[in-house]
Amino acid sequence: MHALHVVQGYFPWIGGSQRFFQEVSERLAAEGHRVTVLTTEAGELEHFWMPRRRTLGPAQETLNGVQVHRFPVQRRLNHPLLFSLYRRLMAEISGLPLDTTALLRRLSRFTPRLPEYEAYLEQTDTPFDVVHGANITLDFMLSPALAFARKRGIPFIVTPFTHLGMAGQRRVRRYYTMRHQVEILRQADAVITQTPIESEGLAALGIPRERLFCTGSGINLEEVTGGDGQRFRERHGWEGPMVLSLGTLAYDKGTVHLIEAMRRIWAEGRPVHLVLAGQSMAPMRAYLDRLPAGRFPFLHYLGTISEEEKRDLLAAGDLLCLPSCTDSFGIVFLEAWANGKPVVGARAGGIPAVVDDGVNGLLVPFGDVEALARAIVRLLDNPTLAQEMGRRGKEKVEQGMTWAHVYGRVRQVYRQVCGL
Repeated sequence: MHALHVVQGYFPWIGGSQRFFQEVSERLAAEGHRVTVLTTEAGELEHFWMPRRRTLGPAQETLNGVQVHRFPVQRRLNHPLLFSLYRRLMAEISGLPLDTTALLRRLSRFTPRLPEYEAYLEQTDTPFDVVHGANITLDFMLSPALAFARKRGIPFIVTPFTHLGMAGQRRVRRYYTMRHQVEILRQADAVITQTPIESEGLAALGIPRERLFCTGSGINLEEVTGGDGQRFRERHGWEGPMVLSLGTLAYDKGTVHLIEAMRRIWAEGRPVHLVLAGQSMAPMRAYLDRLPAGRFPFLHYLGTISEEEKRDLLAAGDLLCLPSCTDSFGIVFLEAWANGKPVVGARAGGIPAVVDDGVNGLLVPFGDVEALARAIVRLLDNPTLAQEMGRRGKEKVEQGMTWAHVYGRVRQVYRQVCGL
């Protein structure tokens, strides 16, 4: 089998969709299959609408048996506000009481543009057996990939990583369920989802249930465990309770709410450290810069950290918080559980299908700062409860949430769709 994978970012960019496709691609290659990945030069999300962001290279390379092609990104809008307004306009057009699918399909490819990627699809004579694309909100690569698959008469699989936001609210989901995006999903031969919540949400949009396959995401236990928590604490000189936030820092990830919750905890005189690790979106960086210097000595922003530092951090922390409304899954929960740590998440997106409230973590409404503060204090003040939740989380990971488990489910989709 020769699989063509289309994803907007790929290793060494680390993120949920990037890791999903890296694992599937490399495991297919290890089985002896050929895998070609078409991706962009982007090294972070903001590269699609801002100049001078991190880029990756080279243009072509082979990584662990996987052939990777990175294409340059062209932008017609070079400011986050302009890009945000443009996508908002698309969402409004999608809601009009007429069929705007064709217009939206064209608008989705206005910016960012990947002319070399589209030229590759038009010119290649490589005989692929399946096309698997990703990220429905970054739809500029998916429409050409679907057209390529249909022209070649080969199966098309899509993993949308749909963010559904808060139940009953459209603020987040409207950017993942526009008419042209739903059309892509309806035409796919298979749609791989992260949680049953995502599957149900897509079924409600008319995606045939027989084409929906829930695989989830996973971790490799040996890659996220074995850290030295004491080494981390001594390196930074921090003692006492430690709350962790790992991953992209942004408003919709709940980062602002987490800091505000911690400010309430600090106001009570509790010496609890909050450690933020990961890439920070521009608005979040501005928020952090506005915080009074020296006023919050227990707030620590580490930025992007190495894998060794991450393992040490996971070993050092007492609990992990991801009170996000824009996560279709939340791999960081698994990473915390693998280290026996409890978690706190938001009751939004796919998180309630991952975190079992009161069993291996606690869930709070997105944006509810008071509830978030109470959840954190509850776990810090009840070490026996926290330890038990961490233990149950670790059992859940070991029983079905490693990449070996997830790949087995994804591979079954390939067999069903491709017969290979």
